[in-house]
Amino acid sequence: MLKNLMPSSRSFDRTFRYIEWIILGMAVLRIFISNDINGFWHFGAKVVPFVIIFILMSFIYPLGYSLRLKFAYVLTGLLLALVTMRLDLNFDILFYLYIAKACFLIDQYWLISVMILSGCGQFFILSVKIKEMLAICVTLPTPVTYLCDKSLTDHSFLTYLSECIPIFCFIWLLSRMAISEQQSRQQAEALSQEIEVLAATVERTRIAREIHDTLGHCLTNLQMQLAVAQEFKHRDLALVFESIDSAQELTDGCIEDVSHALRAMRQHNFDFNGTVAELVEKNAHSYNLSIHNQINLPELPLAVGHHLYSILREGLTNIRKHSGASIVKLSGWIENRNIVIFIEDNGCGFNPHQISNGLGLTGVAERVEILGGKLKINSDLDQGTSIQVTIPPMTL
Repeated sequence: MLKNLMPSSRSFDRTFRYIEWIILGMAVLRIFISNDINGFWHFGAKVVPFVIIFILMSFIYPLGYSLRLKFAYVLTGLLLALVTMRLDLNFDILFYLYIAKACFLIDQYWLISVMILSGCGQFFILSVKIKEMLAICVTLPTPVTYLCDKSLTDHSFLTYLSECIPIFCFIWLLSRMAISEQQSRQQAEALSQEIEVLAATVERTRIAREIHDTLGHCLTNLQMQLAVAQEFKHRDLALVFESIDSAQELTDGCIEDVSHALRAMRQHNFDFNGTVAELVEKNAHSYNLSIHNQINLPELPLAVGHHLYSILREGLTNIRKHSGASIVKLSGWIENRNIVIFIEDNGCGFNPHQISNGLGLTGVAERVEILGGKLKINSDLDQGTSIQVTIPPMTL
């Protein structure tokens, strides 16, 4: 658990260092204020060595070291703090500071033993002070001795426990809260990095699928046309030339499709409606089709928008090549949170139960399946064709 904190140990290191410097500075300032110049220099002779040692130790924060070195560091700091308590150097708060450091450096099972040893050491120092005060009280007059004994009663073992244990518990709880907050932040950062890696992986997979779908379909049809040309090269030159022309058209379309796919993949916000409008204008101008575009969908995720665009493009290609239609209607709307795309033409129609790969609907069906949607085709001979694609909301 504590290993997870190692990357961000510098923040704890700086925090403890600044607190330690403030405590040392306040202690020295209090000595200067409460004594005259001679008393300050006399008292400071005992303080300066401890100040130097604590400052040097503040630059050390052995979070990444072995448990033995952590124990040595914490126990050294606690021992020095107990010595300053024994000498009345007003560094008592450093004792609790090193208890806090122990909470961050040592596992909680070993921390209990450190707290018990520290509490015993603190109680021993307090007991020694009480014995010295009692020895002084014996030499005083009886009324003063009574008052002295009463004041020493306030430093009894139970009183000490009632003060020490709550402080230890507060330090421990505060340290656990800081550790938990730091771990939660690091887990959030790690999760964010994992999400970025996963998103990159998904994007690479999507790009591979898009290129596979686009190139695979084009190359399959191209291979079929070249096979026809190869088969009839000595028997039907008209069919051969027709196949070569189709192959040329497929090659141009393949290059265009790949270029468009790569361009769409680089976009962070895919303008579905605008891209569909460009597609409609191009087909209407180049192939003398009357296309009524009534598609105006809200902003779509990149993958969904690109798949739907490819479905429309494939649908228009099929109409242009196979239907002989003069009028095409495109519609798109939201119905019960589902996306609905509708393509209708006035062409020659076909038998939906006898769909062949040559009609080019395989790619449409594959994309609809990828989006988890439904494909519905209605057509009759000489009655035109309608294709309805329904995409569920879970894709959005």
